[in-house]
Amino acid sequence: LGTIRLRSTGSSSRYSSERVITGRVTDEDGYFVQGAEVYLIDEDGEEIKTTTDARGYYTFRDVETGTYTIGVNASGYELLERIDYVRVLSTDDEKEVNLMVKTESRTGYDVYGRVVDEDGEYLEGVEVSLIDGNTRIKRVTTDSRGYYEFRYVPNGRYTIEFKKMGYQTKRLTNEVRVDGTYYPVSQTELIEKEGMTTVIGGLVGDAQSGLSNITVYLENDLNKYTAKTNYYGYFTFNEVKEGRYSLYAAIGNSKKLLETNLRVSGSRTDIGDINVNRIDSGYKITGNVKDTDNYSISNAKIAVTAGGINKETTSDNYGYFSISGLERGEYTITITKEGYGTVSEKITITSYDLDRSFTLRPNDYVKVSSSDITLAVNERIDLNKYISKVEIYSSKDILLDNITSRYEVTVPAEYTEYLAAYSSNEIMGKKAGTAYLQISVRNSRDYDNLSPALLKVTITEPVLAREAILTIGSNYYILDGKTEISDASPYIKNDRSFFPIRVMARALGVTDENIKWDAATQTVTLVKGSDTVEFTVGKKSYKHNGKTLSMDVEAENVLGRVYLPARYVSEALGGEIVWDSATKTLTIRSN
Repeated sequence: LGTIRLRSTGSSSRYSSERVITGRVTDEDGYFVQGAEVYLIDEDGEEIKTTTDARGYYTFRDVETGTYTIGVNASGYELLERIDYVRVLSTDDEKEVNLMVKTESRTGYDVYGRVVDEDGEYLEGVEVSLIDGNTRIKRVTTDSRGYYEFRYVPNGRYTIEFKKMGYQTKRLTNEVRVDGTYYPVSQTELIEKEGMTTVIGGLVGDAQSGLSNITVYLENDLNKYTAKTNYYGYFTFNEVKEGRYSLYAAIGNSKKLLETNLRVSGSRTDIGDINVNRIDSGYKITGNVKDTDNYSISNAKIAVTAGGINKETTSDNYGYFSISGLERGEYTITITKEGYGTVSEKITITSYDLDRSFTLRPNDYVKVSSSDITLAVNERIDLNKYISKVEIYSSKDILLDNITSRYEVTVPAEYTEYLAAYSSNEIMGKKAGTAYLQISVRNSRDYDNLSPALLKVTITEPVLAREAILTIGSNYYILDGKTEISDASPYIKNDRSFFPIRVMARALGVTDENIKWDAATQTVTLVKGSDTVEFTVGKKSYKHNGKTLSMDVEAENVLGRVYLPARYVSEALGGEIVWDSATKTLTIRSN
């Protein structure tokens, strides 16, 4: 027999509020970073993760009040972790935290060392962090010989931190100084923690009745503890050392495994109730999916995930679903259906099945008015010249907003081999074919469920290799065998040939829309494929893809016409020059 215990009928998830942390991850050049892992760590060391979307945005929902460390792991970029950086108050509905990651460096110096225990034995699995101010910039783990190494550390002064469960955390504050050479850290000794954690929990049957006088075991490779359940089915382990443990109970004549990988840390760890009759079969979650008009939604996808666990099903014709075989623990349940906003919720399974109902809201959607878009491979165009209007409509076709001046462009993953998009709403052809762009706006709380518009783009084969023949002193020139005329004539100055902007641009395959003139700064910009070159009148320097380069002459403004030195322009945009001094002709060949 046992004692009946009352239980909550709702989820016991710690993420039970409606507070939101959201933001965007960009690189040093302001471009958004897609597919970056963003994580939050609370004051108890618990971690939740999400991933940035195609426009670099991330969102954590149902965040509890408190102070959080936030970090970003992105392929090709340095680790970014802001320690105790985000503070969520009870008055916060949405907190915006934008993060910038730096491209992974291949310059700098190595910082390295070893970690041992009090007996001088090497410690494997120690998490070693390099910290700059309040930002964790690198993190590694010691190998079987206690060795760790940070690569490409720039000059500076750093704090180094050592953490391993069951050992006291150690910090060497501002003790690492990198100054033009490698830095060996003195061997570090970690002190093992004494047993100090109280572990509590309970054993129950199917009726949630406590099971008394059951022997319970908490064990790992180094430590073993034993306790017995009391009259109400509760058990307590005292002075437990930190670590990962397995929990067993003597059921009948056997020692039954109840749970593995239990994390014991801090002053108290609450395991919760365990239904000993569900260890083998597990638990289930059932529920129903409806829309905002209370109609059932069939074929909605329901996914329950946690770590490496991923169980999926779909709702039936009446909106019902069921997922079984779940172990105790925290999960994320996510409901998706095309045309509806995604719903995601944290759930905790303790000692009983759960029942949840979900409401999906039909998406608002983006509508675009535009002319047909065609461009060649390596051609870069401004979408603003093709798109006349971008609007948001509700699911009931009611106009909600005009976002023509603030729309954003994304290339879906399946079309990235055909197109590239830039933050300035420019696109470039990469491969001939048909592709689609997503046109949208950053999701706000007003448009929590927003379907982007798809815009068709035709990419043609690249412009064939061209040849331009230019003659000094003549406003006539030959382009691909055809005679053209300019309103200005080229000249030679300081042994350099100078040609009008548009003549040089046409000779190198730059379209008119990719010629930009800033009268205020007297700067001309030419864009061809992925190359951008800038010349400023009166300067003996120019920029190629953002890098400043020198030249021995200046761009000139003669009678309102800007002239550029042919050789520097041609080299920057992939042209080949042949000079004939006898005829004073310049031949430029390019793609």
